Amino acid sequence: MGEEAILNFVSATKSPWGFVLSLLIILAMVSGLFSKAAAEYGGLIGAAARAIQRHKQEAIEEDKASDARRLDRMEATIQRLDNEIGSLQEKDKIHHEYQLYVAGYWRKLQFWAVEKNITLPPPPMMTYPEWKISTYPDTD
Repeated sequence: MGEEAILNFVSATKSPWGFVLSLLIILAMVSGLFSKAAAEYGGLIGAAARAIQRHKQEAIEEDKASDARRLDRMEATIQRLDNEIGSLQEKDKIHHEYQLYVAGYWRKLQFWAVEKNITLPPPPMMTYPEWKISTYPDTD
């Protein structure tokens, strides 16, 4: 009986003997029978030990590959978010510069009006809730 046959038998069996064999394998694992030294044994015990070691190694490699994929996805997400933050910062900087331009323009306009002895009517201005409703009518 080869290594693959043992693993297939243990995983597919529904008989009491399969249960007993599974129990023996579990006991052997707990007792250290399937250590690296047990893989050197011949026969059924050595084959089972090699199969278990190979299965452990495959599981470790799959975990490493899964971790690498997860890390790649996280790095891609971080890069995307970093790009979005940079874009938002640039938009905010431009918006702030425009606000400074408008404030400076109105100040110059007010000084000009005082020099010319002109009284400017206050510009119509909405409150923030009014502006938000008119600009974004679908948001709450």
